[in-house]
Amino acid sequence: NISLGVEINGHWPWEETRMAREKARAASDGSPATAEAAGCGTPRKG
Repeated sequence: NISLGVEINGHWPWEETRMAREKARAASDGSPATAEAAGCGTPRKG
C-alpha cells in the first residue's frame, strides 16, 4: 500500500503534513509556493 501511494502521489505519506505546512507558510508570506517548498527536488544554491 505504501509503495503504491508513493507511485500515485509522488511522495511518502508522512511528507503530507510537512508539505501542507510549508505551502501554508508560503501562502501567508505572499510568495508563490515553489517546488522546493513543496519538498520536490533539491534546493538550489545561489
